[in-house]
Amino acid sequence: MIAVLQTEFTHIVSLSEVRCLLSTVSAADFVMGVYLMLIGTSDVIYRDQYNRYALSWMDSWCCQSAGFLAVLSCEVYYAYLLTYLLTYATARCPRDTAPTSEKETSSAAEDL
Repeated sequence: MIAVLQTEFTHIVSLSEVRCLLSTVSAADFVMGVYLMLIGTSDVIYRDQYNRYALSWMDSWCCQSAGFLAVLSCEVYYAYLLTYLLTYATARCPRDTAPTSEKETSSAAEDL
């Protein structure tokens, strides 16, 4: 994953749309991996003693950082999905072919 990010971001001048989206998903996966490492490490530390340390864990910088990374990763995926859907919708229905007046709109509706 780090190799993908390094390759993608070193050639930032020639990023195509597909490579840009691949880089975005790869970065989101990396952030999620860091989040999972934080949670896994905390699980090893607090194993079988979570009830004793629950409040201190929730107030710690590690928990707050893990929450931020989880939300950031999910938001990047949502942005990717939105970008993909908008690109697909634009390709399927370009604005140049859309009806511009009410008369054209009604005739287009009648054709359906």
